[in-house]
Amino acid sequence: AMLDALEQSATGRVVEYDPAGGAVRVVATGLSFANGIVLSEDERAVLVSESARYRVWKIDVAANALDLARPTAQASIVLDHLPGYPDNLTRGANGRIWLGLAGPRNELDAMAEHPFLRSMVLRVPRVLWKAPPSRGHVLAFTESGAVVTDLQDASGKSAAMAPLTTGATEMGERLYIHSIGSGQLGWLTMPQK
Repeated sequence: AMLDALEQSATGRVVEYDPAGGAVRVVATGLSFANGIVLSEDERAVLVSESARYRVWKIDVAANALDLARPTAQASIVLDHLPGYPDNLTRGANGRIWLGLAGPRNELDAMAEHPFLRSMVLRVPRVLWKAPPSRGHVLAFTESGAVVTDLQDASGKSAAMAPLTTGATEMGERLYIHSIGSGQLGWLTMPQK
């Protein structure tokens, strides 16, 4: 993931697979570390998290090999300049879409416009790379991009909101928190909103 963020290669894409006929169709290209995907309520679009550029797209499922170099009528940015790396997307109740932020933004931002610096960092042994701060962070938003819930644990020590939070699943009165490497399933009582 870190290499993809550094390279900013934008080789990610959204593809549609028809299991009945075995056909594959490219819906969109040009994503920098495409990570999470969820279908819109009307099933006419997909929402896709783009981790290395800190944003979430809404893309028309009828698009055909759409280049996401910039927003168009068939693709728009729903959330932008997120405070961390957006990861998995899951649908919740009342139109909510849950998003995990797998670590806060860091020094990579300063190198965004400097490919030479990024290439130099890639030569540094990984054991010398600075570890991201421990922080748990999930949020819920609507398809129009309004954030309706923002849950954070800045300490990274909560049993429910483990560091490297990758998503959340809403079930009944509980919100189950996904994470990498925590060794346990965290959960919270659903926020009332």
